[in-house]
Amino acid sequence: MHRIILSVAFVLALPAAAAAVEGVSLSIRADPMINSDNVTICRVTAINHSGRTILGRDIAFEARAIENGAVIETETGTFGGTVANGGAVETLIGFSGVFRRFEVSPSDTKARSRGRSRKRSSPRRRKRPRGRGSR
Repeated sequence: MHRIILSVAFVLALPAAAAAVEGVSLSIRADPMINSDNVTICRVTAINHSGRTILGRDIAFEARAIENGAVIETETGTFGGTVANGGAVETLIGFSGVFRRFEVSPSDTKARSRGRSRKRSSPRRRKRPRGRGSR
């Protein structure tokens, strides 16, 4: 019984990314500037129609490469920066193989970095308290 209650509570408390996608349209297209026999690079675009500014990292998506009507490969991602109302943001993703047809849809969870954690460029330093020095 407790599992059912916890499951319902979890579904009701979906992450902020699910709510932020409302009012955002997504599109995907192959990047014509990059040609390869081994990979396809796609440009995913999000346009904000929500009436407010949204953090790019809150807009999660799932992109799919399609061949003969079947999903061959899936990639997930988010965007960077902030997206003002009426503004757009883009990111690049890659598929292994050469594809011509793609789909993209909102994802209700934020994309993971495929097992790699983001490293900081420098360690955090504690600020030393400022005392009243000599006058």
